Amino acid sequence: MSLVTDNLTQPPSAAWRRLSLLLAAALAVVHAPVARAANDAAPRDAVEKAVEDAPPAALIVVRLPLQANDDSLLRAQILRTRDRLLTEARERGDARRPILVFELSLQPGDAKTPFETALAVARLIARQEMADVKTVAWMPHTVRGHGVLVALACEELLVGPTAEFGEAAIDEDDPQAAGDVVIEAYKEMARSRGVMPESIAAAMVDASKTAVLVESEEGQRILLTDELEDYRANHEVINEETVAAAGSLARFTGAEGRRLGFVKFMAADRAAVAQALGVPVASLAPRDTLADDWKPAIIDVTGEIDARRARQIQTLIGQHLENGGNWIGLRIDSAGGDPTACLQLALTVAELDRRSVRTVAYVPVEARGGAALVALACNDLVMHDDAQLGVGPQRLGEGQAPPPRPPAGQLPGRGVPPPPAPGEDAQQLDAVVSSIRDSLAPRAGRSWSLMAAMVDRSLELFQYTHKATGEQRLMTADAAGALPDSDQWTRGPAVQPDNEPLMLTGARAAQLGVATHTVDGYDQLKRLYAIETEPTVLAPNWALELIEALASPGFSMFLLMIGLVALFVEIKTAGLGIGGVVFTICFVLFFWAKYLDQTAGALEIVLFLTGLVLILIEIFVIPGFGIFGLAGGLLTVCSLILASQTFVLPHSEAQLRELRRSVTTVAGGFIGMIALGLVIRRYLPNAPVFNRMILAPPPPEERIIRTSREAVVDYRRLIGVTGRATTNLWPSGKARFGGELVDVVAEGDVIDRDTQVVVVSATGNRVVVRAV
Repeated sequence: MSLVTDNLTQPPSAAWRRLSLLLAAALAVVHAPVARAANDAAPRDAVEKAVEDAPPAALIVVRLPLQANDDSLLRAQILRTRDRLLTEARERGDARRPILVFELSLQPGDAKTPFETALAVARLIARQEMADVKTVAWMPHTVRGHGVLVALACEELLVGPTAEFGEAAIDEDDPQAAGDVVIEAYKEMARSRGVMPESIAAAMVDASKTAVLVESEEGQRILLTDELEDYRANHEVINEETVAAAGSLARFTGAEGRRLGFVKFMAADRAAVAQALGVPVASLAPRDTLADDWKPAIIDVTGEIDARRARQIQTLIGQHLENGGNWIGLRIDSAGGDPTACLQLALTVAELDRRSVRTVAYVPVEARGGAALVALACNDLVMHDDAQLGVGPQRLGEGQAPPPRPPAGQLPGRGVPPPPAPGEDAQQLDAVVSSIRDSLAPRAGRSWSLMAAMVDRSLELFQYTHKATGEQRLMTADAAGALPDSDQWTRGPAVQPDNEPLMLTGARAAQLGVATHTVDGYDQLKRLYAIETEPTVLAPNWALELIEALASPGFSMFLLMIGLVALFVEIKTAGLGIGGVVFTICFVLFFWAKYLDQTAGALEIVLFLTGLVLILIEIFVIPGFGIFGLAGGLLTVCSLILASQTFVLPHSEAQLRELRRSVTTVAGGFIGMIALGLVIRRYLPNAPVFNRMILAPPPPEERIIRTSREAVVDYRRLIGVTGRATTNLWPSGKARFGGELVDVVAEGDVIDRDTQVVVVSATGNRVVVRAV
């Protein structure tokens, strides 16, 4: 935003006005210490009494960007909160208007707020039925896009000192050319609500507009350049200042908005908002949309968290949501486990929609390592005072010392990182930390440094304070240095003394703002969230246990072995018999169990069926070349391996271990099939009952006679003879010439059954025919 310097040629009245303003500013400076001293001397009981006499207040968090159906969800929440405030005011006999604060919070990502959704929410706030409450928009951090329209619908604006707001048309397909409907909607909202000059609203959505701050004998006004000529003709203009230049969408900081007069207060946190509005801080605690109708459940997260346990918890969460649940408590007592499995579980929790479900991590004893990631991914973290939250235990060999720590704040991979602890994969740790920084922390709304310190003991956290806003964050030195306003952050003491790995008690976590609440027990947790009914404790039932058993490596190997043996038996028997049925049942059961265990999907099933088709083509259609058979076998083996794991290519030590288990399972199935096939070939033809199921080889004497006959056979006499195919020739089959049934091979295309054929060549017992 460019600024235009003051006019040098000003009338005498302008000079007197300037002088009076300077005198007023000097008097304000002189009297400011006196006023501050008077305020500091005000009795504490008078301040508390003023807070007690405050009107009812509430806060609603509006997460931006809005989605297509968010207007209906927000409508229900806004109207329910309005009714609650009005009821509270009636019960107290308070005639003042209650205060409803909308905290506009822009989430990271590339999504955009649809204009229609923002307009629907803005119109709801501006409607007459909301006139009984005072609406306030608070933007603690930068807000861009059509979420600005929601702020324009409120009666007052509160903005963080360094936050920016504006560039409303950035959510349009072409931000430089917003449609007339969009521009008129912003101007109309600003005109009707009066919270912001119409010219400022127009400059935020129309890049071709220039807004100018005009000072005249009547005071200050902000006009567009196309309005300025008429204003100059009718008023004595003292000074002009461009506050929004054409060519870019207008945006303003909280301090600039305050100077221009359309920001009522600057507030960096809820305490500052409460002080500005004269209400208790507690009244501005975010209230859950579904708090009046909790459908709660508790899931116990205990012991080591591996891939199997993480999948179980994910399944339980999904089942609870499908049954209409909207409150999930994870009762965590774990020292962690597989970092990759813990990270996947934490991502699942963090990605849940906060508007439809509330997740609470309840830590009565400890949540360490990967379990701490899961706890921090929840909406709320509730701990006992003496519970522990921090890094997981380090596994060291006997007589080995911990690796040296890097300089304070140094990230893994920068400079010379410390060697990993024995058994710890440094590459896996780097991958986990990167996923925390790029994916988990933004979704969970937490400091990535804090979350990464739960799994990487080489990170050292410090308490940083913003000079302008007073905001506090826990960050590493490198993370703080990477911030755009790094020079505004002052580093405080280290979170852990003496460079120790991170470990926080519940009381300490609450003091640092990491834990939301501390409680003495489970009953107090229920009272904290006003849960009247006993939450359902979700645990794996017999169906889930059955799925786990069916998907276990041992049973999977058994299914593969029996299925492959059944296929061998089916090939050795005539027609479709019991072998084909058993083969089908085994492999359907194998893929069904893997699908329910969330390791197999459409890809693995398609690969298996494609491989099977290629093998059948090799056997019955194009025998002898081996290409189809080799490709089919490779696809089949790959599908069986992929169906036993959750990834395609391994990227960590844990995934390599899982790959080894998958390969061992498939190899064990094939080895068992070969062994069992040899046993069946040796003993089954002589068994009393099973000898009818399989074609037994001929006796040695008969095999000698057949070999002799085949050696002396000569079908050259059939050349030119016409006959009829008794089977489909794909390309081999049988044909009858007169009364003689002969094995033949089709020349060229496949020949259908009952087609007349003629012998074109005969070499030994190989007879080649083509269709007549």
